[in-house]
Amino acid sequence: MTIRQNSFFTLLMCAVMGVAAPDAGAADVHARLQLQQQQDATASNSLAARQGLSHSSTSSAELRVMVQQHWGQWEGNLHYLADWQHGSGVTVDRQLAGAGVTDPTETLAQSDWWRLDPSGINGNRTRSHLRADRVWLGYASQHLVFRVGRQALTWGSGQVFHPMDLFDPFAPTATDTEYKRGADMLYGQWLFDDGSDLQGIVVPRRSTADGTLHPQNSSAALHWHRVGYPMQSNWLLARDYGDSVLGANLSVPAGDATWSLEAVPTLKDRGGVAISLDAVISNAFTLWHRNANGFVEYYRNGFGLSGHDYVISDIPQDLQQRLDRGQVFNTGVDYLAVGGTLEWTPLFQVAPSVIVNVRDHSALAVLTMTDSLRENTDLIVGGQLPMGPQGTEFGGLETSAASGVYLAPSREVYLRLNQYF
Repeated sequence: MTIRQNSFFTLLMCAVMGVAAPDAGAADVHARLQLQQQQDATASNSLAARQGLSHSSTSSAELRVMVQQHWGQWEGNLHYLADWQHGSGVTVDRQLAGAGVTDPTETLAQSDWWRLDPSGINGNRTRSHLRADRVWLGYASQHLVFRVGRQALTWGSGQVFHPMDLFDPFAPTATDTEYKRGADMLYGQWLFDDGSDLQGIVVPRRSTADGTLHPQNSSAALHWHRVGYPMQSNWLLARDYGDSVLGANLSVPAGDATWSLEAVPTLKDRGGVAISLDAVISNAFTLWHRNANGFVEYYRNGFGLSGHDYVISDIPQDLQQRLDRGQVFNTGVDYLAVGGTLEWTPLFQVAPSVIVNVRDHSALAVLTMTDSLRENTDLIVGGQLPMGPQGTEFGGLETSAASGVYLAPSREVYLRLNQYF
């Protein structure tokens, strides 16, 4: 299996492993092994059921190896992933992709600046990938930070929805948010004495049509985090896939709780303005003499469809593009999310949440239970349950008018084991 890598990737690999610096100490090496078994079920008139797979099962394994190296003010970082999936769930995903329901991670991999992903197994019931998920070289001084390579970056303060996070945000239903997908970028940060900072990034991307680097597919952004009392703020100015994006985020305490308000106007390249909003109130408290925290979040999707009788084939191009890129995950406009975490014991936590489409009254309930079996081993049991009539987002949207075929989140349960080394 051959990795399509350039000479710069080889240089970074050497730097990370300490070869590039004779005075570098031993590299810091860690790993996470994740094993999971998942069962899914869909309605009899779903797109998957029409292919004879209303029930599916997927076994998966993922190994993430993490290497970090310091020498003076320089640092190298490498995360390498090997993942394997087997079962009828792989067949379902393949059939959905054939019907136009794409996986955003596959789309993003095709547009990566660096082609570091080798080909893997891609069969009818089995698939595997190898991926360099972090490969960067950085320099840090008292005020200046600079990094080049594949790295992760998160902006905004949403709990479930992330309108200010333009670069590979987690989906609202994501259950594994420990490591975010890395993106190829040039990153710079200036740290002010009061704790504020200014970040600037450039994310070159390739055209998925011909594989060449293209400005229309790339992004550049400035992000300013201002520290103040009692209010903190974040400000964003970006050029993203040809659109101009502004962003403002304000966070302020209110008694024991914390309020956060986020507004992200997008001036679309083809004309028009889409304004996304996110408002969250969160609080920590005691419930049944146990530690707990909770949140209530309102999200307005500026690219969403305002009605509740649309079909998937009616989704406009600007929304479909963001769905394909994994920047937006919902087709409607107004959403309410409520959730929290209860620490039943210091080693066992329960995290329920529900996402409601306010306009069509459909909902998605999510539950995660985590048990720390020992210091470096976690057992997670979880699932999701969509609720709502046909014709709603979580109950099932018709693929096209009068088709009688619907697409909705599946009923899902999973058992996951995380082992850290």
